[in-house]
Formats: sequence, C-alpha cells, structure tokens
Amino acid sequence: MITTTAARRYDTYKDSETEWLGEVPAHWRITRTKDIFRVFGSGTTPSRSEPSYYDDGTIHWLNTADLNNAVVYDTKRKVTPKALIETSLRMHPKGSLALAMYGQGETRGNVGLLAIEATSNQAALVMNRSFNSAPKYMLWWFVSKKHSIRQINVGATQPNMNQDFVRNLLIALPPLPEQQAIADYLDAKTALIDRKFDLLTQKAAKYRQLKQSLINAAVTRGLDKSVPMKDSGVEWIGEVPAHWQEKRLKDIAFINRSSLSNSTSKDYYGSFAHFLR
Repeated sequence: MITTTAARRYDTYKDSETEWLGEVPAHWRITRTKDIFRVFGSGTTPSRSEPSYYDDGTIHWLNTADLNNAVVYDTKRKVTPKALIETSLRMHPKGSLALAMYGQGETRGNVGLLAIEATSNQAALVMNRSFNSAPKYMLWWFVSKKHSIRQINVGATQPNMNQDFVRNLLIALPPLPEQQAIADYLDAKTALIDRKFDLLTQKAAKYRQLKQSLINAAVTRGLDKSVPMKDSGVEWIGEVPAHWQEKRLKDIAFINRSSLSNSTSKDYYGSFAHFLR
C-alpha cells in the first residue's frame, strides 16, 4: 500500500482572483509565464520530400508525441545538420520546458522538460532561460494544470494554443527554495507510484497468461488428466484425449453465408478441425 504524508496547510491563503487557480498560499506570487521565461520559440517541419533532411539524422527533433509530462531523454525522430542550416529550425538548450500547443486526443497541453539539446516542430512551444524558477517545479505545475489550461483554451474551430496564450498564462509561484522542495517531493512520490504500477502491470500480464493457459488446457485436453491421449494430426492442436472425435466446423454449426462477403474464401466455411467429446 502506498502512503503519502499530508501536506501541512499554510498559515494564510489569498484569493488568486483567477477561478481556475483558486486560493493559494499568501506568500506565493501570482505572475505570468512571460515573466518567468525569457525565451519562447517553436520550430518547423523540414520538407518530407527532401530525404537529406532526415536520413541518418543525429539531431533531436522534438514532436508533441515526445511530450509525455515527464523529462525528455530522447526523441522519436532526428534531423540532419543540413536541415538545421537550410530551414528555420533552431536548437533549444537542456533545461527547456516544451509544451504541446496542439495535437490529437490528450496530446494538447502535454509538457516535457528537456534533458537533451533539441530542435522542434511547429506544434511544440519551447520555453527557456527561466528567471527565479526551478525547471522541475514548472514541469509539475503544467502537469497539474493541464486540464484547466485546456478548458480555458477553447477556440472557435479547433482548440489549439498559441504563443500569446501561453505567454499570458497566470502562474502561482512559490519562493525558489519552496519550488525545489515541492519538485523533490513529487519526484520521490511519483517514482514510488511508478514502481508500484510496473509491478502490478507485470502481475497482470502473468495472470493473463495463466488464464489463457487454463482455457487452452481445458478445451484441448479436457478436465481429466488421466485419460489416454492421441495425436490429433493437426500440428497447432497437438494431442487430444483418445475418445474425442474430430469434426469440422461446418459439421457442428450452421454458417450464415449471407453475412459473409462475396469475396470470402470457401475454405473459411469449414476447413478448420474441431474436437468434441
């Protein structure tokens, strides 16, 4: 069981005067993203018709698919130095915070903290050269406010974000030492949860395998393990109880051909062997 230490309440709180931020500790500063980061920028998608921009690429090219609300250690796609020189791509330093301004499904609003130098496509807004802020705290802040940000960013046709929208987002900012303490706390607690989740996932996979093996054993060998066996003559079925009969599917079931496509092979109608007691 995972336990967490309840965070103590601060002595005084204040109204942030922003509905989606609510009350915040009185000593926290309400500021805007543009007052925290000095540099905002995105990138582009080099022409797909120019293989030399992608083949054997070694430069990290950040796409919104790489942003999973965590630290980014690698990117799925790479570009070449030629692409960097001949297009409007630019490099972003380690420690930059990247935000998915648009994307499919839950992608919009996802963030990533760069542990690598990278360039990006036009859908990712990259922020760097932060002032009086801990990078990890900013990552966690955007993770916590993702759905609120998505709610207030609803466009007339497609709810994409733009740089001006992100630059003017209000943020409740604790003093720097407190930011770091919060980030360290969340790093430790989420790492513990992730380990527990991994263990449960492994257990679930083993139980699925056990369930399948029980089903396979029951329908191909029966429940009596002492009965004599015979070779079924079908490689993928193997041995079956000696008293079971071999039947084709068409001999034990009615096939409604009207529900099948005209192109369906007649072999589909009953060429598969089935064994019954």
